[in-house]
This record gives sequence, structure tokens and C-alpha cells, in this order.
Amino acid sequence: MPRISLAWAIVLGMLMFVFGGIATPLSGIGGEAMWKMSFAIVLAYSAALMIHVCGRRKTQH
Repeated sequence: MPRISLAWAIVLGMLMFVFGGIATPLSGIGGEAMWKMSFAIVLAYSAALMIHVCGRRKTQH
């Protein structure tokens, strides 16, 4: 079990940098700062929601 926990910790740590690399160019889209921030927040929330829903479906079966 500790190996699985370590593997997931590594994946989560790596994803932080991956999503940061994806979000950085997205902040340059649009003109006004409020719109850019709103777009990035909605995009991140939608991705988190999709991951959560897909994860629940796999654990229920």
C-alpha cells in the first residue's frame, strides 16, 4: 500500500506543474483580466468535476 500512495503523490505533484503549464497560456487569452481569470476558473472547475464524476463511476462498478 505505501508504494501506491507514493505513486499517487508523485502523480499529483507532477500534475501541479502540468496544469500550471496549461493555465499560463490561457491567462493570455482575452482582453480584460476579469474575463481571463473567470475563464481559467471555470475551465479548472469543469476539469475537476469531470475527473470526480469519472472516478466515482469506476469505483461504483
